[in-house]
Amino acid sequence: MKILRNPLFVVVLAGLMSSPAWAVNRELVELQTQVQQIQDQMTALKQSLDERMGVIKNLMDQNTDSINKVTVAITNMQVAIQKQQSDTNNHVDQLSGQLQTLNDSLDELKARLGKVTNQLEAMQQAQQTLAAQASQQAQQTQQQQQQMSVPNRNLPTM
Repeated sequence: MKILRNPLFVVVLAGLMSSPAWAVNRELVELQTQVQQIQDQMTALKQSLDERMGVIKNLMDQNTDSINKVTVAITNMQVAIQKQQSDTNNHVDQLSGQLQTLNDSLDELKARLGKVTNQLEAMQQAQQTLAAQASQQAQQTQQQQQQMSVPNRNLPTM
């Protein structure tokens, strides 16, 4: 116990005994520091994920709005195209009807023209016949006049 009375020995012994406690305490502080750093990193990661999820949600909302607008625009275009097709079909039907009416009118006109042509041919033939008859009659009349103007020599004179 004499050794315990030496102050230097007591300090060295106290230092040796406190050294493992101090090492454990230091390791515990480092461990707590590392845990705190990990917790800070987890908080930062959660905050970063929350921000990114917010950005993704915002982008998804924008995409949904854009898709809805495009859908409405496509629907409007389809309606407009169907209306144009309907109008075009109506115009084609009208033109088809008008062309059919025109064809019918042309056929009727051809038939009338054929009748007029036949009538003109008949009139021309009748005119030629009349001209021939008039010519024959004129010849007969001329012959009769010639016969009448020539005195008959066989007749006795008085």
